[in-house]
Amino acid sequence: LPIPMDGNCAICQDTWDDVASALPCGHLFCQVCILQWAQINPVCPLCRRTIDTVRFSDNTDKSLEIVWARLFRRQRELLDPVRTWLRQRTETVCG
Repeated sequence: LPIPMDGNCAICQDTWDDVASALPCGHLFCQVCILQWAQINPVCPLCRRTIDTVRFSDNTDKSLEIVWARLFRRQRELLDPVRTWLRQRTETVCG
């Protein structure tokens, strides 16, 4: 599944987490969100088409990179404990 760089899950409003799509419409959501949603109400929360199936992402590594990147951009303070180490490591690698 292609994972959009500029969106959040329409159900939880958070960054993508284990992306899955509702089929046949193809709208993307967090895997857990759309599975729970479909159990209660099997229609897409965006377009209201009936959800026939939920397709899980085969691109987990890429989606994790995106989730981590977004998290660190939004909450830069999470990097504070490792910032000194990262600078030292970068200087060692890059010269």
